[in-house]
Amino acid sequence: MPVPGCLGCILSESGTPAGTCFQIANGVIVTAAHVLGGVGVEAEGAVVTLRAFHSSAPTGPGMVMSLDAVHDLAVLTSPCLFPVSVLCLCATDDQRLGQPVRITGTAEVPLAEYRHEFFDALGIWAGGTFLDNGTAWGRMSCRDVMRGMSGAPVRRCGDDAVIGVVSGRYRPSRARCCTQRIRRSRLVRRSRVTLRGGSLRRRVRIGWRCRVW
Repeated sequence: MPVPGCLGCILSESGTPAGTCFQIANGVIVTAAHVLGGVGVEAEGAVVTLRAFHSSAPTGPGMVMSLDAVHDLAVLTSPCLFPVSVLCLCATDDQRLGQPVRITGTAEVPLAEYRHEFFDALGIWAGGTFLDNGTAWGRMSCRDVMRGMSGAPVRRCGDDAVIGVVSGRYRPSRARCCTQRIRRSRLVRRSRVTLRGGSLRRRVRIGWRCRVW
């Protein structure tokens, strides 16, 4: 099965994948903030290298437009367009328990002889929680999530709608994941990024993150 054209990865200085990213509109890329931290980027305005998984897409620069370490989300813009964007974003809070979901991202598979360009992991939606600092998280249960999938969209099986962004794992040995929460089809911190030309601007809000559990 071909990989969705909206998916890609953030590259380290050595050119190896450091985490997953995805395109929500032409030239607008979303990933987890800690993925950028892993390549030494911790401020807006910094430039990283990214590429789509799709073979026809080139490697190119991405500028960090919005960075929210508390909610572990980042928005970048890039002249290197991915073949397509995600179909839609849906509110995390509206998802039913047990909803089948899917993660596709770059993966460091233990003991693998070869590096996997991308890896699929199926799971189920497991609700949400709050941290002691008041930050809201979504949760999903997934046995096959791997290191490197941080920043990948959590896609609802059936219609491929994005309902969260992978942030981390509670228990790596059991592969349970936590996702960024999407609230009312927007990504959560108030920010402004240009989506088309210089006239159309949309607030990008960064909220729920989601861990695999």
